[in-house]
Amino acid sequence: MEKKTFNQAAYVNEYKKKFYKQYAFRFSLKKDQAIIDHLEKQADKTNYIKSLIQRDIEKSEKESSL
Repeated sequence: MEKKTFNQAAYVNEYKKKFYKQYAFRFSLKKDQAIIDHLEKQADKTNYIKSLIQRDIEKSEKESSL
C-alpha cells in the first residue's frame, strides 16, 4: 500500500484561499511618487492600509447617521 505524504505547501495554499483575500496595487513611478514614498516609510503596510480603510468606514457611518 502506498503511503500518502503530507504536502505542506499545498495545505498552506489551500488555507490561504479559504481564509484570506489578497489584493495587489500598482503605482505609477511618475504620478504616485509621493504615495510610494509615504507607504515605504510605514513599518507595517498592511495594518497602515487597514487602519486608513477602517477610519474611512467609521467616517462614512457617522456621516450617514446624520
